[in-house]
Formats: sequence, structure tokens, C-alpha cells
Amino acid sequence: MTRIRIGTRASKLAVAQASIVSAALGDCPGRFDVEIVKILTEGDCTDRELADVGGKGLFTGAIEKALEDGRIDLAVHSAKDVPIDMSERFAIAAIPDRADPADALVTPSGCCLDDLPSGATVGTSSLRRRAQLLAMRRDLKVVPMRGNVETRLRRVLTPGGQSRLDGVVLAMAGLQRSGLSQDHADKIHRLDVEKFMPAAGQGALLVQCLAGSDAAVLAGRTDKPVARRAVIAERSVLARLSADCHSCVAVHVCPSGGCWKAIAMVARPDGREQIYARVSAKTAKETAEQIFDHLSRQGATELLRG
Repeated sequence: MTRIRIGTRASKLAVAQASIVSAALGDCPGRFDVEIVKILTEGDCTDRELADVGGKGLFTGAIEKALEDGRIDLAVHSAKDVPIDMSERFAIAAIPDRADPADALVTPSGCCLDDLPSGATVGTSSLRRRAQLLAMRRDLKVVPMRGNVETRLRRVLTPGGQSRLDGVVLAMAGLQRSGLSQDHADKIHRLDVEKFMPAAGQGALLVQCLAGSDAAVLAGRTDKPVARRAVIAERSVLARLSADCHSCVAVHVCPSGGCWKAIAMVARPDGREQIYARVSAKTAKETAEQIFDHLSRQGATELLRG
């Protein structure tokens, strides 16, 4: 191949993520050009809650169609946005090194969650984040919000705005990759992943291609085995729980002291009922199996169905 076309959403963050993969491909042996192709997705064209209009697949459908049509060779997604029931027509070509998987609370003062005033209004588009916020602070008013990272930050950091929020919860990785963590360092409080658990795949990029394509071999050179094992393990937990865009689930797998550990949470969106599990094992796959067993024995499947 003499040219690799990488498809991505058109937001500043999405293009930055595609550029990370482009740079990694540029370091691979061989002579070829890399082009980033911006694609408008259904998820970019609606202000409605994703769970009400089709889920996270709205962010990937148009890009997958471009893969099928041959308009692009690879697609770069945030791993947490890729539905678990991905078609067998596609393959995960690579998962590059993972960034910080944690969430962050952004406020005008940079305060921690405990220091938010009583009745503070916090914005998030995630049921998982909503549940954990309310489990920790029942007095908070958690409101839905959509838009890119810059739009969400403006809701918090623009003085005097009519729709101003007291805080917003965003992914640390998105803030870092977009360069906004440096610009607003004094406004950002990182949330401990052990206490505020991240989504499966959070902080990771997923490079997608047509199964068996030539591009898969090339993209595979950017794959990082540790990141891949962790993300695949996390996605397998979601699959076994039959989780979807309406499910409130957190799961994180990572290497630790020569073995692997996993933490997970299943909850109701109002935060009034949560199930937690923590395990360690020799492999990422084993932690996924064990964490599912722990969650299942505590009634996680029934909680999600209820």
C-alpha cells in the first residue's frame, strides 16, 4: 500500500486521536502516505440522549460504512464508543498505548467532588457517571449534556452564562489529547479510578479495519499487547453482562505487580443500588472471567434487566 486513509469523526479530539495513529504508522518501516478523512456521523448531528436514538453506534456507523465502501482503509475510534456487538465484517486491527483511563471533575475552582456546594449542578452524558455521582453525593443535581469537549467546558468555565453548570465530568484522556488539560490544569480534579470507576475501554483508542484487509497487517504494527489485552478483557465483561447503551456499567482491567487486576461496578442510573467487584489473576482474560462471576453472583444481570 502506498497510501493509508484513516477515517475519524471531525471533532478536534477525534482528529487528534487519528493523528496519534497516523504518527505511529509514520514510524513503521515502508514508504506510504497517511491521509486523515473526516466523517460526519449521526451522533454528531443530534442533541438528543444517545440511549434514546440508537446508542454509541451512532458515532461509528457512518465510519464503518466508509470502510465497507472502500473510502477509507482504517478507522480510529475511542474504544469506549465501539459497540460490543461489532460486525464480523470488521476487525480490531490495533489498540495503541492507553492514556489515563480516569474521569475528571472540571469546575471553576478546580475543587474535588466533596467540596462542591450542596445542590450543585453537574453535567454528564453518561449513565455510569451519573450513578456514581449520585451514589457519592445524593444532593447533586446531575443534568444531561451533549457536545464536544470544548462545548462542555464552556458550560462550566464561561462566566455569567445562562446555562452555566457548577461542574462537568469528562475523561482525562480526552482533555489530555485535545490539549485542554494544559490550558485548564487548575480547573481539573482527577477522580481516582478505584473510587470513580471508568467505562470499559476508556483512555484507549481502537483502530478498526475490514477483516482480512491489507491495512490490518500494517495497522497491527501499532498494536500494544498490554493495552489490547486490557481492553479486550473489559469488552468481554460487557458482552457477558449483555450490556448496552442503557446499561450502567464500569469495568477497568490493568497489569499490577506481575499479575492483572480488575475492578467493576454495576448500578442503577439513580445510584441507589450498586454492585462492586475487585479481583486479581495471572492474565487479563482470567480477571475478566472472575470479575463477571463476582458480579453475577451478586445479581448484576438482574439489576441491569430491572
